[in-house]
Amino acid sequence: MDRDRLSRAFLALVRFLLALNVAFVVVALVAFAATFAVHGMLEARLAAKYAGRAPEALAFVRALILLSLPTAAAVHVLFGGLAAILRSVLAGDPFVADNAARLRSIGWSLLALQLTDLMLGAIVAWGEARGLDTIGWQPTLMGWLAVLVAFVLARVFTIGTRLREDAEGLV
Repeated sequence: MDRDRLSRAFLALVRFLLALNVAFVVVALVAFAATFAVHGMLEARLAAKYAGRAPEALAFVRALILLSLPTAAAVHVLFGGLAAILRSVLAGDPFVADNAARLRSIGWSLLALQLTDLMLGAIVAWGEARGLDTIGWQPTLMGWLAVLVAFVLARVFTIGTRLREDAEGLV
């Protein structure tokens, strides 16, 4: 498989993931609204499972749903930047200032994802302290390293673009 076919396949995958992310946001918004629309029924079911802790359990569910929204926003920026970079690769000119800016944007998105992950940890700890079933959480170093890599690559692209422009000016 040649590189252009691989880049086109990656671009198609990223576009699909962007669409999936938008669908996820719609589902999350509907689910959040549903926690109010069927509040009584939901609280009754939670009361059956968590005697006396239904309001806390409902707050836990709503907090998780709400946290998914900034997460999805960061993912959207990340995939949007990646799609634009892949389009520039397919156009044959990836070493441009716009891609350095896109990599910085991806770095900020990755940082936002790490921060929402920390918020998830806090929400999970809050739920566990109240005896609620949780999804579990553990801190991870890899995401923070990805943030660093994205910002370093953005800087490399910035310098590389400047050097290329200087070299073109000499010819």
